[in-house]
Amino acid sequence: MPPITPTQPRPRHRQTTWVTRIAFYGALAFFLLWTLGPIYWVVATSFKSGGQLFTWPPTYIPNPPVLSNYIEAFLVRPIPVYFRNSLIVAAVSTPLSVAIAALAAFGLSRYHFRGKNGLLFSILPDSAAPDRHTYQSIFDTFYRGFFEARARTAIVHPAQPFEEYAVLVVPALYVADEALLTRLVAYAERGGHLLLTFHSGYADEFNRVRAVRAPSLLRAACGISYQEYSNLAQPLTLKAATSDFVIPAEARAVSWADGMQLEGATALAYYEHPHFERFPAITSQAFGKGRATYCGTLPNMALAQSLAAWVMVQGSVPPQSAQLPASVRLHTACAKDGQTLAFYTNWSWTAQRIEAAASFGGHDLLGGLPVTPGAAIELGAWDVKIIVIDKADKRE
Repeated sequence: MPPITPTQPRPRHRQTTWVTRIAFYGALAFFLLWTLGPIYWVVATSFKSGGQLFTWPPTYIPNPPVLSNYIEAFLVRPIPVYFRNSLIVAAVSTPLSVAIAALAAFGLSRYHFRGKNGLLFSILPDSAAPDRHTYQSIFDTFYRGFFEARARTAIVHPAQPFEEYAVLVVPALYVADEALLTRLVAYAERGGHLLLTFHSGYADEFNRVRAVRAPSLLRAACGISYQEYSNLAQPLTLKAATSDFVIPAEARAVSWADGMQLEGATALAYYEHPHFERFPAITSQAFGKGRATYCGTLPNMALAQSLAAWVMVQGSVPPQSAQLPASVRLHTACAKDGQTLAFYTNWSWTAQRIEAAASFGGHDLLGGLPVTPGAAIELGAWDVKIIVIDKADKRE
């Protein structure tokens, strides 16, 4: 029986080699493009003029290339000083941080103690997550500023008809669709006073950065634009830019600064700082029948109260009666059944008595006692009185 010889396949070594090489060099080219593309874009952008930065479609090759950016960076702005300061900070903080972190890591890794896992899980999320109280801080600052300026305030949502208010404060409008921005512009144009805070109009409703210069659709109404912004390492003092805007001695700009450029607006205040002094901190512009004011920083309470008082004057919004004690506020509202309610609140630990407080008749909603016109109202510490006003005695 003849031996059985297995069939030998045709060699594919050469074909396999070429396919492998094509795949390898193709992946290498893609990796180089992915890595070097951003570097090329940064270098090319440095040779572009200001007009070429925001063109669409983008300019891939500067035409013509300019050197003004380098001249400003090295001759006008103290770039070498920035590098020196960064080197000093890095040289000092890096070894110190590594030493402290190494000691803490050794203790957490080698020793077992009660609550160790909970401590680890409490550290890691906070170090990786953003500040969850940022919006609350911004909102509270401006709300309390108007509260201290003795304004009657109401919280409204975009779905509500905010056009009926003389002054509208919009805190931290970072994410918004075009419909809301258009309504805000129309609000100011028709006679309202619109107060916007820093980083407004930056992203759309899907949190995508808009491909136009901020604050996008609000730009014309505010008369400003910004493309730079920065955290503030420490509070900054300010100086007034107009005679009618008063800045208290204790006023400070904290946490944030938009690098605003004036495009028709009037600056109300500037930072007192070697770098940030070129940017206005607060601006305002008459727009249509109304006005748009932009606060490019987070004010402390003294600055927030001063800004609120100025906005109220410009918006023809009178403060509450000075006859009320400093800690007492009066607000009115209309219930669903049409009844008018008056809310007296005492925001302090000291009891208050308001002589001849009621200019209307009615009854105490919580206590049930009648209230006659001209009667005194007594408030305990952190107390509230809700007066249901008789329809015959309604006051606007």
